[in-house]
Amino acid sequence: FDFISLMDVPRKERFNALREYLDHIREKFNTHIFIVLDVLTDCCQDFNQTEASMQLIDHLNVVINKFDVTFLCVIHENPGHAKARGHLGTELTNKASSVMQVGYEQDAAGKDTELIRVKFLKCRNTKRHEPFYLKYCDTFKGLVLADELEVNKLSEQRKAKAMPTEVADKVEKYLLDEPMKSGELIELLMKDFEAGKRTIEERLKEIVEGGTGFHNSMGKPCRLEKTKEAGKVLYWLK
Repeated sequence: FDFISLMDVPRKERFNALREYLDHIREKFNTHIFIVLDVLTDCCQDFNQTEASMQLIDHLNVVINKFDVTFLCVIHENPGHAKARGHLGTELTNKASSVMQVGYEQDAAGKDTELIRVKFLKCRNTKRHEPFYLKYCDTFKGLVLADELEVNKLSEQRKAKAMPTEVADKVEKYLLDEPMKSGELIELLMKDFEAGKRTIEERLKEIVEGGTGFHNSMGKPCRLEKTKEAGKVLYWLK
């Protein structure tokens, strides 16, 4: 394990500094290298600019082929939206083999809990994995897998309230590959949450009007839309 800080290096020179460091590391080790960049936007001159973003991503690809490395890139989401920041975040999502979203789970009152959910937004070579949950442990002074009973208890509390975020998770799962008729989707959600039709319809309306962020099977951000085609009302992720 080794680490460096690029904070004292001018932003436009940071990735070249990283490449120099990798040259140094490669002289000492002839094994595959796993690199964590936290945060990736600090290596880009302007993460909202197309040219600067693509230049950084091209650098990543060159380094991957030259040094036999894997990058784990940490990037923040835009405030209030489930989308990685800037043009860099968009292109990184397109290029990445896997994309994961990390955030605190909320309780039935909408307040953050101690549980941290790791959700897979994209898995290029497999179907999406199920989320898993972490929690800080004072004994180990770090994150450990959360107790299954605690996770299930929170899930049942949220389910009983048919919270929009909980409903949204189910909606994303059902609509990941193709649209669904309104009646079929509502019927599935009524069973999932043991809720009435009116409650589910209200939740779906909140999700559509609130612009809740989703991700399609390629990990790209999308929204829930309700449309009418050939006399049929459909819900789909667009």
